[in-house]
Amino acid sequence: DIHFCTYEEAKDCKADSDMIRKIRESIADTDLLCCFLTSGTTGEPKCVMKSHHNIVSMVKEFTEQFDFSSNDVFGCQTAFDFDVSNKSVFISLYLGAQVYIIPKELFIFPGKLVTDFNRRKVYVLIWSVSALTLLARVRIMKNAKFLYVKKIMFSGESIAYETIRYWKENLGETLFVNLYGPTEMTGNALYYEVKSIDENKVI
Repeated sequence: DIHFCTYEEAKDCKADSDMIRKIRESIADTDLLCCFLTSGTTGEPKCVMKSHHNIVSMVKEFTEQFDFSSNDVFGCQTAFDFDVSNKSVFISLYLGAQVYIIPKELFIFPGKLVTDFNRRKVYVLIWSVSALTLLARVRIMKNAKFLYVKKIMFSGESIAYETIRYWKENLGETLFVNLYGPTEMTGNALYYEVKSIDENKVI
């Protein structure tokens, strides 16, 4: 019995300021905002609940640490039930920035991805390592480079030397950051800025 609202319906709907105020007044920061799926280190699927406070704290910390702004365009490639997506989505909402939900077919046929990103001026990628690895393997920048991507953050597993070398060779002026933290942390506990790489050292 749930009514699904299309984007067109939502943007043409007038906001009820009085209702919004009442909802805001009734919400505590410890109330549930959303859930993310993970198997974590156990391999057993589970749902991790996030409160408003969890998400707002993560967003504020990320924005401060990495100097995001309302002018940034975030390229989101992960499913909404996976916690990597929460950074792009919620940081964009917090700042009034843009988030571009990348169509899956651009990873199946990645030839158009560079053109698409350049047209949309995608600036920030907060991605899984597997997505960066896939694009490095197909040599995504053999014909054209990403012109606007200046911040790339990745997590989920260690990144192969060949993958990070490919990205750094093609986007030398870009900030590369390895993030770490379990889904239960609502974001990340640690980060490492990748300034130099060595094939004998794991990132």
